[in-house]
Amino acid sequence: MKTKIQLALILFLQLVQIDLLGQNFYEVIWKDVNQDILYTGLLIYYSDDDALMRVKYNNQQGIYIVAEFECKGKYITMNNGDQKYILDGIDAKVVYSSDGNMADKAYNADNFYFTKVTDQGFDKLYTIDDQYLQRSNRSSFLREVRSWKELDPKQFTSEYVYNFFNNDEYYYTALLKYNTPVEVPTGESTLHLILVSNTQVPDIRLSCAVDENTVINELENISQELKIGFSRKVISGIAFSKDAVETALEELQPLSNDIVIFVYSGHGFRWRNQNSAYPTMALKYLRTETLSQNNTMSLESVYHNIVAKGARLNIIIGDCCNSELGATNRNGLISLASRNMSQGSIQRLKSLFLDTRSNVIAAAARSGETSCGSSVDGGYFISSFFQSIDKEVSYLGGQTPTWRNIVTRAINSANYKTQNLSGCEPQNGIYAVN
Repeated sequence: MKTKIQLALILFLQLVQIDLLGQNFYEVIWKDVNQDILYTGLLIYYSDDDALMRVKYNNQQGIYIVAEFECKGKYITMNNGDQKYILDGIDAKVVYSSDGNMADKAYNADNFYFTKVTDQGFDKLYTIDDQYLQRSNRSSFLREVRSWKELDPKQFTSEYVYNFFNNDEYYYTALLKYNTPVEVPTGESTLHLILVSNTQVPDIRLSCAVDENTVINELENISQELKIGFSRKVISGIAFSKDAVETALEELQPLSNDIVIFVYSGHGFRWRNQNSAYPTMALKYLRTETLSQNNTMSLESVYHNIVAKGARLNIIIGDCCNSELGATNRNGLISLASRNMSQGSIQRLKSLFLDTRSNVIAAAARSGETSCGSSVDGGYFISSFFQSIDKEVSYLGGQTPTWRNIVTRAINSANYKTQNLSGCEPQNGIYAVN
């Protein structure tokens, strides 16, 4: 079965729709424990397990320094029931010093604590650096952050970016591309979506509804950016059934240059004598209905059905459990921070969707594993999948974008999220890219 966390907890980062896919940018300002040095950080956030901070400051000798560290996000429930979100800074290093001497300088990574997180946001934001974390009186070294604000990358100037990145660094050039007009290509293909989501079954319907909205909005946005056709068939609510899925597959007639994406969000399982490593979809929403061949379908069979139709790019995604019948649901906490949809590289997006011939199948859980998610962000694998696309098409994405990179990053990110939640078991995912 699919494990979905039903605690509707909205995190501190608010969704903002801008243009294309990308990531969030935040500026944070704080002082050191002695209130002597002012720090300004630029946070580049992709997901809980993928964020980079650059920090600029002048030390007590007046030397201008830039440091860098990674951030990992996680949720903690306090003894009194309060929720705390933490951005844990790791692997800090000095990357620039105005006196030209970095060898004699070090930097302790900073950690950021968002307290009393509720559906209204958070109460306060504190920071403490690594050197004080192990002290018994560490609470006395917490300092309240002076400012935390989201940045619009379209407003990045060379002067602002130069505060954090030298002009010979890749990130310097990449960040400035966000405010550079781009020519949008016109694609001669159609993106066909078949979305199957169990929005009726009581235990996971809220999170499946989130998945439905996420998938439609993301793919509709991508098709608009690429100026290609978008055809969608959504099977949810009381229409959720094996017959409806079979009909949708029969009616699917893509052309050779088209894109087909099939997404399943619902309960999944595996028969005791099942050979396929991929899950079986439970295409029923009534609890009283017994699972049988009449209301189940293998995700792998969907993959072979779609690939046989000859479209150029075929992607089959299943966010569901892959364990034996009888797996129980568990409650826990959401740890995802909502993300932005900001301008990225249209050429990288084109490379992925219009210039690639590939067949992809991916599932959230391996044999014997459950999948996890929440009623705010939906399935961790689906949300991680689109976060991964965001990074791959970003100006900051680096190497040539590939679907293998996207799927492996999504699987790793979903695994991180399930490792850092109460009520979830680690999910490792399974995939193939041909």
